[in-house]
Amino acid sequence: MVLKGSLRAYLLSSSGRECTLFRVEEGECYALSCSRLLSLVTFDLFLDADGTTELLVVDSEVYNRVAVECLAAEAFAYRQAAMRFSDAMWVMEQVLFMRLEARVAAFLLDEVARRRRDSLSLTHDELARHIGSAREAVSRVLKQLDRRGVVLLSRGRVDVLDKRALRALVGV
Repeated sequence: MVLKGSLRAYLLSSSGRECTLFRVEEGECYALSCSRLLSLVTFDLFLDADGTTELLVVDSEVYNRVAVECLAAEAFAYRQAAMRFSDAMWVMEQVLFMRLEARVAAFLLDEVARRRRDSLSLTHDELARHIGSAREAVSRVLKQLDRRGVVLLSRGRVDVLDKRALRALVGV
């Protein structure tokens, strides 16, 4: 459970590209690391803490003993896993079927909502890593959005000026 801060779960390709699958925010649980849930998973999932983060960690052996005796605990873990899987499938749908401009717009809208501010301390490279794209391609999209007045770019920062335009790009 994340007591303070947040975690970012992502895939890492052999060439070093990243794609954020989901986040675990303060007060939320991440149960995919339980060995009973991971017995058939055949890929590596990486977790990074966003800044200072405090976690409550339950040893997997302890969890497995509790889950055998308490169906509610096991059901809770499976619900958590299903939610994270759903989040990951949404990301995969974006990567596979959305134009890059729409993916950038969706990410910016999500970050503005998550951080509760329109000014994001974020580099082009960080944004590209989150959405699983090349920095150069993301920079081109951001510059186009800047020219159209949708965002304002400055070094290490993206200010969202027109959420309605971003929503239109996403198709919302």
